[in-house]
Amino acid sequence: MDKAFESRVRRTGEKLFQLMGEEVPSLFHRGSWTEKVLAQCVKDEGFKTDFLRFMDVLPSLKQANSVAEHLIEYFGRPEQHIPLDLKLHFTKISPASLSRAESLSKEIQEMMKRFIAAAAPGQALPVLSDLRGRGMAFSVDLLGEAVVSETEADAHAERCLDLMDDLGRVQEGWKSLGVSDSELDWGFAAKVNFSIKPSSMYSQMNARAFDQSISKAKERLRPLLRKAMKLGAHLCLDMEHYDLKNLSLALYRSLMEEPEFRGYPHSGTVFQSYLRESEANLRELVS
Repeated sequence: MDKAFESRVRRTGEKLFQLMGEEVPSLFHRGSWTEKVLAQCVKDEGFKTDFLRFMDVLPSLKQANSVAEHLIEYFGRPEQHIPLDLKLHFTKISPASLSRAESLSKEIQEMMKRFIAAAAPGQALPVLSDLRGRGMAFSVDLLGEAVVSETEADAHAERCLDLMDDLGRVQEGWKSLGVSDSELDWGFAAKVNFSIKPSSMYSQMNARAFDQSISKAKERLRPLLRKAMKLGAHLCLDMEHYDLKNLSLALYRSLMEEPEFRGYPHSGTVFQSYLRESEANLRELVS
């Protein structure tokens, strides 16, 4: 890394650290149940996946007994290594105490409001338009990305296409952000930014089936990128757990090297700055 640039990065980081002072954001105080759940999501990828999947299905559960059944199904498995207080909080439910399930459902829904724009894609449009009105850009993605079958992968891809259509319609009424004499924000950035996890495009995504995973994922990614090109939107392939890092980068490169997509300026992928090999990976991709 260029020494002058590294020096600027360090100075900026030190300045941010000083501005933070001694204050710990309330989000990370571990005294409450919500903060314990978030801390467990950070530590345990499996728990995070289960919790996001449960949040995705929760709005469709109308009866307390359905909530209770799903809580036990998602968080009551013997092989799960969840802290005992959380596990009991999730699963200590009986038919005689279904009010506990209703209470927990409300807790989770309140928690969801802190991180999720809306329960349904259509409901998110006013929220995103409000952000634009306040001079802020966004990147949007759909929860429920973990897929365990090709049917689920197809359904998730269709949901992505529908949301892109919705965003494509409302973006026509958005003014460009920043100083710009074009339809692009700040003169270079797409107004609509859409983020997709590669594993949501193929249920059997695995580095041990490298070429197969890329081929199958591209089958669902091509229509999404075509839609993005039609709308002038930005499509980003998100980065997931480390086992899929090289596969995700190869998938992005393979897709963008196809003649149909080569040269489209509004696409991207993610590099995790804490990995030592990220600089080499980035230089390879750029070259």
